[in-house]
Amino acid sequence: MKPTVVIHTNDKQMLGALVSAHSFRRNSREPDSFDVRMLKTSEYPELNKPGRSILRDGHERVGQIGRTRRNAYRHQHVHQHDE
Repeated sequence: MKPTVVIHTNDKQMLGALVSAHSFRRNSREPDSFDVRMLKTSEYPELNKPGRSILRDGHERVGQIGRTRRNAYRHQHVHQHDE
């Protein structure tokens, strides 16, 4: 199983999320060594609950309604391959 970059996004920011996914692959020395997956917040309403915590840059953070959580796991997964 390959490591996975999970990009959390809402419908309004889908274009930016697609650009981000492309950027991950383009800037990696081994773009086929990991997967990139889009996670739409509209498909997971529990992600938009007030006080929901996420992991970002190795630190737990409490989310806010309406803010996207895209790239929340970026540092945890991608940088393993760029070392």
